[in-house]
Amino acid sequence: MKWIAIPTIAAALTACGGSEPEPAAAPPCPAVKMGQLDVDGLARTYRVFAPTSLEAGSRPPLVLVLGGVGNSAENMVSATEFDRAASVGNFVVAYPEAIDLAWNAGFCCASGTTSGINDVDFLSRLIDELVDDYGIDPAQV
Repeated sequence: MKWIAIPTIAAALTACGGSEPEPAAAPPCPAVKMGQLDVDGLARTYRVFAPTSLEAGSRPPLVLVLGGVGNSAENMVSATEFDRAASVGNFVVAYPEAIDLAWNAGFCCASGTTSGINDVDFLSRLIDELVDDYGIDPAQV
């Protein structure tokens, strides 16, 4: 059975930039994208996973995964396994990064509450960008 995985990997690599032309309806490659938004002069980063099984023109849901105090976006990727769930459930998942690993939640969260960081604006702008980039259904965020 191990010999079956090798052609599958080779086919996947070819579809993401090999010498063969990519079909017009192919999903975007790669499935993982790192992004950045400028919010109030701060570079705010995020990670997005979009399953390659999403059909062109579909209006997938979006799940935002916010880490708790001290958890980075990458920590949340491995802790939650939402990438795997998104592949099965055909939704897009985004992992925004909090400044100093703390969100400005108003009553908790270490430096996030005293720094004046506008996390609401960051998350709103991130949603808007992902709606545009991935055709997310805004009613399913």
